[in-house]
Amino acid sequence: MEVRRALSLFLRSKTHLTLLGILAAVGFVSALAGFTPAGPVLAAVIYLAGASSLFFSRRGAEAIVARRGSDAEAEALERIEAARKLRDRISYLRLPDAEVSRAVEYALLVSGQFLEACAAGRRFVPRLSAELEDILAACADYLKSADAASSSKRYGVEGADDADGGRADVASSAAAFIRRSADQLSEIRESEFPRVAEGRDIETMRDIDET
Repeated sequence: MEVRRALSLFLRSKTHLTLLGILAAVGFVSALAGFTPAGPVLAAVIYLAGASSLFFSRRGAEAIVARRGSDAEAEALERIEAARKLRDRISYLRLPDAEVSRAVEYALLVSGQFLEACAAGRRFVPRLSAELEDILAACADYLKSADAASSSKRYGVEGADDADGGRADVASSAAAFIRRSADQLSEIRESEFPRVAEGRDIETMRDIDET
C-alpha cells in the first residue's frame, strides 16, 4: 500500500481520533491551569510524537487495516443498496407474457437471495449488478416489441398478425435470456457464498415455473 493511502486511512482511524481526543483534553486542562500560551505548543509536540510513533507501530498498522476494512464494507453496502434498487425497478414492470413474467419471478427470487448473501457477508459481487442490468434491458426490449405489436393491431396496420408472431418470438427469447441470467446468478452466488444457507430451494421453484 502506498504511503499516501496508508496515511489517509490512519488519519481516519479510531486510533488517530483517540489521539486527537487526548490532545483536546490536554488543551482544555492547560487552559484551566493558566498555561494558555504553552498549550498549543505542548499539544503540537504530543501530536507529532504520538502520531509518528503510532503510524509506524503495529497498532498503527492494525488501525490502518481496520479503517480499510470499514471503508470497503461501507462501499459494499452502498453498492448492495444500488443493486437492490435496480432489482426493484425490474419487480415494478408489468409483463403481459406469462413466460416472461415467470422468468422474471425466478430472476427476482435468485437475485433477492444473492442480495441477502451479500448483505450478510458485507461484500458485494459486481456480476450481480451486471446481470440485473442485462435482465432489465431484456425486459425493456420485450416491452418495446409488445407495444409495437399492440399498436399495429389496434390501428389495423397491415401485417399485424405477423407482428403478433414476432412478439411471441421476442417474448420466448427474452424469457430464455432472463432464465440464463438467473441461472448464472445462482451459480455465482453459490461460488461466492458457499456457506450461506438457502432460504428456499431455487431449483424446485424453477421446475414448478417451467411446468
